[in-house]
Formats: sequence, C-alpha cells, structure tokens
Amino acid sequence: MQEDALYPIMLRLAGRRCAVIGGGKVAERKVAALMEAGADRIDVIAEQVTDTLAELGHSSLVRIAQRPYEPADIQQAWLVIAATSDPVLNARIVSEADALGIWANSASEGGEGSFVTPAVVRRGDLVIGVTTSGASPSLAARLKLELEQQYGDEYGARLQSLRLVRDRLLSSDYVIRSETDQLAAKQHLLRAAAADETGWQELARVREDLTSTDIDIAKATDGWIDQLSKQLLLGGEACV
Repeated sequence: MQEDALYPIMLRLAGRRCAVIGGGKVAERKVAALMEAGADRIDVIAEQVTDTLAELGHSSLVRIAQRPYEPADIQQAWLVIAATSDPVLNARIVSEADALGIWANSASEGGEGSFVTPAVVRRGDLVIGVTTSGASPSLAARLKLELEQQYGDEYGARLQSLRLVRDRLLSSDYVIRSETDQLAAKQHLLRAAAADETGWQELARVREDLTSTDIDIAKATDGWIDQLSKQLLLGGEACV
C-alpha cells in the first residue's frame, strides 16, 4: 500500500470556523476557495493583508485580525490553512493543528498536514477535484483545464434538472403504476435520466424562464420522467 496515499473527500464548511493564517496573495486565493465552497465563518490572521482581503473583511463571512499569529488562533477552528510566506511558521501551524485534531493544510508544502487542496472544476453542483499528490502540480493544472473544456457550464443546469427528477421520483407520494418493486423501478429511471444527454434541456429551459411557476416546473419534471419511461419501454426494459 502506498504510504502517502490520499482518501478523497468533500467537506461541508457552512457554519464551521475556518482559520487562514497569512494575508498575501496565496491567502487571498485560499479564502476565495473557501468561500466558493460555502464557508461562512472565516478568520484571517496576518499582520498585513491584501486590499482584497481587507475588503472581504467588511462582509459577514470574513473577519480580519491584523496581528502576528498566536497558537490560540486555531484552538476553536474546524479547519486551518497556513498560508504565510514563512515555510517554517507554516509547518509549525500545521503541527499545532494536528496536535489538536484539526484539519490542517500548508500552502507552502502540500505534504504537510491532514489534507491537500486539489485543483477544482465547479459547474453548479458538479465538483471535480484533481490532485497529483504533490508529484506535479503543473500536471494537475493542465488536467483541470482539460476538464473545464470537457465539462461546460451546461452541466450546472443539467444537474439542477436531475436533482428535480430525483426529488420527484424518491418522494413518498410518487408511485410507478404496475410496479411492485418501486425502489428498483425508480433507480432504473434515475440511471436513465443520468444517461440522457438531451432530455434535461426542456426542464432546464422551463426553470430558467422567469415567468414559469412551480406548477410549470412540476409538469416539466413529470414530462421528462414520462419520456424516460417510454424510452425504456421501447427498449424492452420491464421495470417501468
């Protein structure tokens, strides 16, 4: 087994205190990434901060403490990122966080700490993370560009449509006629929806129409489900 193997994981940051130590451009990027991931309680500790970080400090999401780092700064944190320009200090911060059982990452050395931050592609609910485990950040960046080209903005709308279908099918009041194994039938439809390259587009169009109502969206959702059911029947599938 590879000694430095990583276990992929996605963290929910909303409502959890995140601490970023450092106030330069690297720290600025880390704060932006945390906010993009839903973090809403971010403390930044640094003697000096960029203008962008200072501006973010006026929001309700980011608090700025312009002073040197102190060990007490991380004691109540759930996640810590050491992003100072001093690798020795970063290593110390990570070590102190590890001792407290706190998620920690060093911006100067990806091998330090309990987690690494991958290159990320976001398309609405679609989140793709890429890491080379420190072997080649440049390759990770290149793969990110390739994924951005392969998975365009339409995947955000596609997933919103799929979420509506999933919520509808798995609701307790939705029953597929003539099926005794409801769960199996619904799962079959969900797989068919995920594989459907174009069927989601009408539902997405209705959702984006500012004049549409909840009733219109519900009808479009059921319409796609009916379309999927007919396609499966024509294909000889017996579960719907």
